[in-house]
Amino acid sequence: MVADIHELRRSEIPAFIDLLRHGFGGELEHQGTDLRWIRRMLTVATLARGIPARALRRVTGNEATILMAIHRGHIAGSVTILGRRNPRLTGIVVHPEARGQGVGLQLLQEGLRRLQARGHRWVSGAAIDPRALALAQKAGFRALDQIDLYRLPLPAAVARPPGTAVRRARRTDLCRIGRRQRPVECDLNAHPFALPLLGSLCGLRVRHITAWNNDAPIACCSVSSARGNAVGEMRTVRARADHPDGVLACLALACRWLESLGKIALHLYLSADSPEFGEAAAAIGATKCHTWTRVAVDLDSWSPANAAGRGGGPPPRLEEA
Repeated sequence: MVADIHELRRSEIPAFIDLLRHGFGGELEHQGTDLRWIRRMLTVATLARGIPARALRRVTGNEATILMAIHRGHIAGSVTILGRRNPRLTGIVVHPEARGQGVGLQLLQEGLRRLQARGHRWVSGAAIDPRALALAQKAGFRALDQIDLYRLPLPAAVARPPGTAVRRARRTDLCRIGRRQRPVECDLNAHPFALPLLGSLCGLRVRHITAWNNDAPIACCSVSSARGNAVGEMRTVRARADHPDGVLACLALACRWLESLGKIALHLYLSADSPEFGEAAAAIGATKCHTWTRVAVDLDSWSPANAAGRGGGPPPRLEEA
């Protein structure tokens, strides 16, 4: 099947929402996502043939694009592009009637082509199962590591560990914490809508915080709350494996903030390479829900012709955003 691929149009929003239900119904319910909010945001983004979305890309450098695959007048699949210096391809879904016909591969390749043409060097993503990983590798991605998702119901009695303090994060904090905790795209301005005015319009609130111990930073985290989700999120940007109290200190503040916003749970993203953080999260009542593989592709050497079969090589080095 050869599909026509273009950016989401306003007339396609209802069918796109139905496609999300087909592909991510269980996950959307798990996150408490309000699809009506997503529909309203897409309606605004696609006004006047997508001028707001293009303006976001031009003014901020952020990618926020939904690509649609159309075959014989019907939606066959979609993929979303998000991020700034190291953008990511996420939310790929293929309609049940179009599966097994190469639509997913076409969407990934078209997304990579567009990002390559815009001058991006690295693109990341996440494979939720072996089948998704095989598709990503066929498109040219390489496996990096695994990410664990933990869920903590709110309200939660998480106390800040003794001797720690939490402050607003600064970029210089990252340089003083020796070990990066993936996913890499979680830098201080990673979210495509994490700008004061735009974030207010979208209903997104983001806090970047650093945990300190004895005047030294030990963990830097990003906490986010979206109006359309009943669940908040916390991601580690960097953390010291010998100080898991740093993640717990950030988690204590994140829980209080998200509780004040009426969230029912917190999703915590941790690298599976650092089990000490997962053990600390489990000790306070967080439950591991999913594990997936983080993947990336080097666009400096990528092309559709030589992508297949390269997925098993060494991973590219991802830059700081």
